Amino acid sequence: MYYSYHKSVLLVVVCLSISCIEQGSAATHGSPRDDPHFPCPIPEDIEPCTCYYDAGLSTLCLDCSHVKDSDQLAQVFQASFPVSTFQNFTIDSNEDLFVIKNNTFNGVTFEEIWIFWSVLEKIEINALAGMESTLKKLFVYHNKIRKFPFFVLDNYVVLEELSLISNDITYVPSIKSKSLKYLELGLNPIDNLPVNPFTHLPKLKYLHVEAIGLTELKQGLFEYNTDLTHISLWGNELRHLEPYWFSFPGADVVRIIVLNHNFMSVVHKDAFSGVSGSHIYMEFNEIETIEESVWRHVLQGKNTIYLLGNHLQCGCDVAWLVWDRPLLDQLVEAKCSDGQYLVNLDPDSFSGCETTTTQSSITTFIVE
Repeated sequence: MYYSYHKSVLLVVVCLSISCIEQGSAATHGSPRDDPHFPCPIPEDIEPCTCYYDAGLSTLCLDCSHVKDSDQLAQVFQASFPVSTFQNFTIDSNEDLFVIKNNTFNGVTFEEIWIFWSVLEKIEINALAGMESTLKKLFVYHNKIRKFPFFVLDNYVVLEELSLISNDITYVPSIKSKSLKYLELGLNPIDNLPVNPFTHLPKLKYLHVEAIGLTELKQGLFEYNTDLTHISLWGNELRHLEPYWFSFPGADVVRIIVLNHNFMSVVHKDAFSGVSGSHIYMEFNEIETIEESVWRHVLQGKNTIYLLGNHLQCGCDVAWLVWDRPLLDQLVEAKCSDGQYLVNLDPDSFSGCETTTTQSSITTFIVE
């Protein structure tokens, strides 16, 4: 399933991004200077943090997983740093650091910051000051962040990836960034998004807003995101898909839409208006019928629909699809409530449906 794939990709990204820590621990701190630790600071000066340098990859990383509080973290950066430009900063599984205060890093900059499986509650507004032109990735996930300084993101002009998955964030404003491409807000108690949360993210390509309690989307939510290719909304409560929720300025750009586990039972015929060439995941919902007036134009748009875990009635509502094998092949893992797959149904068994009107079921399935 796509959501499992996404989690695997995230783990790979983490491993690749902090690989300098593992590789650097075995690397020799070679230096053209007399200092045997160069380009790292003297180890004793930055305890309990650890600096790693991989000469072969020219990667310089700092791991501060064992700091006891924000004051100790700030004290580390009062040490003499022979080089102030690092690739990675990491805090992993820390149970003592609750806040990163303003100007903590004292002029030392990082391209990537990874803080995960910890108890961080707050990043102050100027905590990352000095990294406006260096910070590319900010991943703060599985923490306890309540408020995040979204309104300063536009100052970080090369920031491309932001992950805040699994925190305690309750409010997200309209986010502004000319550089952000990857945004992850899932598993936060947000409930509802503002009217135009993504309007000012012109380069956004990957959007993950999973399991935050969403019950509705706004029409035209994505109309300004011309580069958007992946949208993941699994685990919400989008029971009814309303008109033009999934309408995009570049209809053939969006490649993946994930709507698994949403208790979904009602889909408006224009919910996916203009979407073409996409993979639409609607697995483990409560869809029972596949009405021609709802789905024919979606399938004719060369979209692939994934329906595993829905208990389809497989009455005359699916006859049109069973008779049209090319379109039927675009439904993946669609199964009837009796356990039969749609692709295995006998077209002749629907011969009595040729003159059957589906108007009654359409009125219950389509919200006009």
